[in-house]
Amino acid sequence: MSNPVAKGGLCPHCQRYNSRHIVINCITIFRNKVLLIKRGIEPGYGKWALPGGYLDWDETVEEGARREVLEETGISVQIIRLLEVKSSPKRNFQNIAVVFLAEADSSELILQKEEILDGGWFDFDNLPEDVAFDHNIMIADYIKRDRE
Repeated sequence: MSNPVAKGGLCPHCQRYNSRHIVINCITIFRNKVLLIKRGIEPGYGKWALPGGYLDWDETVEEGARREVLEETGISVQIIRLLEVKSSPKRNFQNIAVVFLAEADSSELILQKEEILDGGWFDFDNLPEDVAFDHNIMIADYIKRDRE
């Protein structure tokens, strides 16, 4: 018997439709470098990732992008534009990712220590190998479309 909740039915607890979640990721740049954080929580503990997270209630995707970068790194950003939407059901937890290009107001990091182990600015041609989720593909897509 198939699970009606897994197929988009109503959640038995809250009676809302069980739908896929929206996550926000930012390719944040400053002086031709990209900002990456090292995750301090699962999934992807110890791997490098783009700043980002789940979209909150009552916020736009742009507000969520700015909030996530600020919460994780202490850096304020200006959203430049929407880069892409990743919606493959094969993504981690089937999350739908909205990916923005953003410019940082400064390079000084104030890391949120509860979830972030480290952070740094990387040259696009010298990125870490151990990258979480499909964030390396997001960066590669940006390089191919926008930087070349």
